[in-house]
Amino acid sequence: MVKAKHILWALLCVALPACSPPDNRRAETTAVASRLIGHEYAVVPFSDTVAEGLACKFAATDDVWQAGVEMSGWTRGLLLCGESVPYLFLAKNIGVTQFAVSGGNPPQPYPRNRILAVQKLPKVSNYGADGDGSGLLELVDSFAGQCDLDGGGGSSFVALVRWKGEATVQGPPGVEAAWGFDVEAARIVPLNPQQVACEPMLMD
Repeated sequence: MVKAKHILWALLCVALPACSPPDNRRAETTAVASRLIGHEYAVVPFSDTVAEGLACKFAATDDVWQAGVEMSGWTRGLLLCGESVPYLFLAKNIGVTQFAVSGGNPPQPYPRNRILAVQKLPKVSNYGADGDGSGLLELVDSFAGQCDLDGGGGSSFVALVRWKGEATVQGPPGVEAAWGFDVEAARIVPLNPQQVACEPMLMD
């Protein structure tokens, strides 16, 4: 089995709402999410830091799909914050911004997006050098084609999976948890892990 290749995108951040630092570790987690919500960014190459003063970097991003239909204007993705703690996010396109990718080139329009929902996830073995300590728990995205929801594809979601050497895992304990995207409510929503079945990616 080999891990799915993750789409590494670089993004330029163009705005960040202010937020006061919290007093304890749990509140710090909440503060990270609250600072990310409302944040605006534009997709450009060669920049992967979310914003100055916030230890988060973009790790992946993709379009949002529901039942085989692309939700136009919506994007979802993954941020790694602090010591590789993953944060899932849902963002909406709010227009375009002009940006020159390199010196001498004229500015080009890039989509401008605003993060509307954030979900902190457990540390996983396939993001970050240290993983979650077990080396077993992985975050699998539906774009990788390894997991199906209700026996079919065409919807965007992520799942926390422990393979345990099995050819297929469905529901706990193999699929620990899963999350999808509700664009009408602009929310990240938990899914029933019993509805998710995954297969490891095997090397030919």
